[in-house]
Amino acid sequence: MPMAVPSPAGVTVDSPVTPPFHLAYALAYFQRFPAAFVEQTDDGSYTRALDEATAMRVEAAGTESAPALRIRVWREDGRPPAGREVDAAVGMARRAFAADDPLPPPPRDPVLAELAARWPGLRPARFPDPFECLCWAILGQQITVVFAARLKRTLLDRYGRRGPGGLPLFPTPADLAAADPAELRAAQFSRQKIRYLLAVAADPPNWAAIARLPAEGAIADLTALPGIGRWTAEYVLMRSLGFSDVIPAADAGLKRAVGTAYGLGRRATESEVRERAAGWPGFAAYAAFHWWYALQTGVYR
Repeated sequence: MPMAVPSPAGVTVDSPVTPPFHLAYALAYFQRFPAAFVEQTDDGSYTRALDEATAMRVEAAGTESAPALRIRVWREDGRPPAGREVDAAVGMARRAFAADDPLPPPPRDPVLAELAARWPGLRPARFPDPFECLCWAILGQQITVVFAARLKRTLLDRYGRRGPGGLPLFPTPADLAAADPAELRAAQFSRQKIRYLLAVAADPPNWAAIARLPAEGAIADLTALPGIGRWTAEYVLMRSLGFSDVIPAADAGLKRAVGTAYGLGRRATESEVRERAAGWPGFAAYAAFHWWYALQTGVYR
């Protein structure tokens, strides 16, 4: 069990992670991810506000054979954080870095095996807030990542709040539901994106219930929402809710990565992405993240 160590600056917890695990890979991913506005990773750590009163910083601790997340939690008012606040921070940190994932077996596919050997201990970096992830997926539909990131920044600046030290907080569903559609249109949000964002903000999914469903049931629940197709649903299940055998196979980046990695001379089709991900049985999400990481680091061009 994690041991909490009080200090004048808050409470520090070392939360063990089963090896192999290397926090540096996930931090590098967040540093290169163009829409990582809520989290700060520029000093070799991961800093994020939990709410307007509380924040946390995550760093690597332990050894290669016994790694851990060192999580420091503090309050804006200087008072020691309550136990529930520390527990919330530990849970958020472990979700963000997939610390509770079962360890994947070696991939059967030689391309995936080479990537797994290149980055031992790489686990999917996740959005700990599924509502933020869903909004990001909606923003990313049919536009460039750079433009989608600009739209996310607008949501954060106009409707978000601030945590300790001015750390940004993504808008809550209630905050976003109160947004003026005309103001969003003036900020270059399409009418469709406005309708989808305001609909999910007004009636957000029951995330706890969705997380308990089998993958196809969870996909069915999410695709019943306005503007949510299979790619969006799969992206949210993989990138936030920790479904390990789900892959957003229609993703343009994954199609490009698979086409390059397997010498197709073209972008792969959605079915080809799913077929290649089957080379890591039960861990399609890991296949996806390794392919994205290969694109991000220039292994595939």
